[in-house]
Amino acid sequence: TKFQPVYVGDVAEAIMTVLNDSSRQGKTYELGGPTVYSFKEIMELTLDQVKRQRILVPLPFWLAKIKAFFFEFLPTPILTRDQVESLKYDNVVHEGALGLKDLGISPMAAEGILPTYLHRYRVGGQRHIRAA
Repeated sequence: TKFQPVYVGDVAEAIMTVLNDSSRQGKTYELGGPTVYSFKEIMELTLDQVKRQRILVPLPFWLAKIKAFFFEFLPTPILTRDQVESLKYDNVVHEGALGLKDLGISPMAAEGILPTYLHRYRVGGQRHIRAA
C-alpha cells in the first residue's frame, strides 16, 4: 500500500489560502506530501527516528483480517477489519489533481517533520537530563 503523508501545517496553510482567495474556492484540492512511501518505508522511517530495531514481517490481507477480528474484542482495538480493508488501497494524490503546489505551498517532507514528533519515543526518552 502506498501513502503520501502530508504535514498538518501544510494542510492548515492550504485551508487558509483557499479561504482568503475566492478564485480558489469551489475547487477540489488533493493534499499530499512531496514523497510517496510504501507502508514498510513508513515503518522504517518511524523506527529510524525512535532509534529502535524491529523485524518487519509482511502480512497478507486475509491473515490481517483474521487477527483484526479478534483485536476488535479489545476495549480499544489496535486493528480493525475496516482498517485492514482500507489498507488494500493506495492513499496518494491522483496524477493531474490540484494540490499544494497549485496553492503556492511547498510541501514539507516527512523526514523533516518526524524528528519533531517522534523524539520523545526514542530509547531513553525525550532527553537525558543530568542533575547538577
